[in-house]
Amino acid sequence: MRISLLNRRKKIGSSGGGSSSKSKTIHIHTLHDGRKIAKSYGEDPPVKKVIPSGEPFAGRSSGGGTRAQIFGNRTYGSGYPDSEGPGTIDKGFPFEFWPIDWESVIENFASTAYSLASGGQYGDPLNNSRPGGPLAYATFPFSSEVTFRVIADSDSVASLIDDLNFNCSRFFAADTTNRKYPNALSTSTTGPTFFTPPFSFNNVSGPADPQPEQVIQYYRASSISLTLDSYNNTATYAATQSPDSPLPQLNLPSLALMACLNQTIALAAPLISAGQSNITHPSDGVFGVFGLFSVFLLWVAGIV
Repeated sequence: MRISLLNRRKKIGSSGGGSSSKSKTIHIHTLHDGRKIAKSYGEDPPVKKVIPSGEPFAGRSSGGGTRAQIFGNRTYGSGYPDSEGPGTIDKGFPFEFWPIDWESVIENFASTAYSLASGGQYGDPLNNSRPGGPLAYATFPFSSEVTFRVIADSDSVASLIDDLNFNCSRFFAADTTNRKYPNALSTSTTGPTFFTPPFSFNNVSGPADPQPEQVIQYYRASSISLTLDSYNNTATYAATQSPDSPLPQLNLPSLALMACLNQTIALAAPLISAGQSNITHPSDGVFGVFGLFSVFLLWVAGIV
């Protein structure tokens, strides 16, 4: 039997205190064709087309991706509905967002790390022409040993903070003295918070930012990723395709947080809209590489 997380969303967020309780429209900054409307918890996908000459990435395809196709896996370049294989060189834009670019983030990037190759085609992480703005990330700590991070364009991260807080805040490392729920981009905060607000993703010389070997899930044609600080996927830098390293052992509550983050990102990630038509909900079968086990964990934790 399939279980719809959407049908239980109020219960998931009932103790969270967040404000994102329904679908919303997001204004996405600097898209190459001028379309600036995206939606969470729904979709109205633009028709697939070829980017015309005179625009960035002319000749590549753009659009056509649906929420049911939002999941990739742990390989950079995954999640493209009509393109297989690692890396993002010369690939289209099924969701119109550009993929995360690791080449300009990793010091001494090895040419043998073919699975991370982007050819530098998408500029550095602070590239303002990127749809949704420069790359950013938000930190979601469960404990001193378990920290998850979400990387995406700035507009997507800012939007997802509301949804992740609403659905998953009961699992965050809690400070009961002064609870705050950041819902906008910021690089600093006053007072304790459940989780760290987004930071610019501009590391070029050290491990301060999330690293590609820490990715446990890519989404939306590798334009969003979920990382776990304690994960080290040795396949990431392999010269040939290798099996992914297993995830570290986590206790049930931290697994429940991981499952909640994973499902919420898939359901709430902003998707470019073709217009202002009514929002339709994604399929009940959207579960990704965590599969139905994610839903089982949420059920065990008492939130579904």
